[in-house]
Amino acid sequence: MFDEVLGWELERAAAVVKKAGFGLRVIPTLAPKAEPVGKPRVVRVREAVGGEVELVVVYYREPPLAPENR
Repeated sequence: MFDEVLGWELERAAAVVKKAGFGLRVIPTLAPKAEPVGKPRVVRVREAVGGEVELVVVYYREPPLAPENR
């Protein structure tokens, strides 16, 4: 269910889940002592209890643009 949202940014994936009429549970996963830096991206999707969809996210920091691409 909702496997198509794997790799998507959280905001976009959450909108798809909510539009389909499901509740949403977001679970961030971080390294020990890490801070959530960057954009959250979905790495796991599963059906949770009570009609909810659980999205596990990791925080992905976009690499800086190369000077020739700025």
